[in-house]
Order: sequence, then C-alpha cells, then structure tokens
Amino acid sequence: MGVTRSDLFSLTQNEVALIQGTVDGLKINYCINPKRWQQIQQQFIDIFASYQSPATNPCCSN
Repeated sequence: MGVTRSDLFSLTQNEVALIQGTVDGLKINYCINPKRWQQIQQQFIDIFASYQSPATNPCCSN
C-alpha cells in the first residue's frame, strides 16, 4: 500500500490528486479523477480489511 493511515490525514489536495479541473477564461470546471478515485478506494478497502476486532487483537481487549 502506497499511503499509510497517518498519511491519509496529512496529504494536501495536490498530493492526493483526487480533483481535476479545467480553466476556460473565467469558468472553472472540477470533477473527480476516476483513476485516482479507484486507487484511493482500494487503499481504504485495504485499511478496513486489516482491522482486527478486540476479540482477535489482544492489545485492545480489557
């Protein structure tokens, strides 16, 4: 995985590259970058898949 959990909260918009846009005179159009959206989606899937519930992770049990 290219981005760690802590990185997800410290990246700037330019580093994430999730939004792309065009400028035409005074008009600006923004949209989601579909390739980057899929990459980020997969990173979140990987993060959530690695979660260990307290029942299986002894560091979190009481």
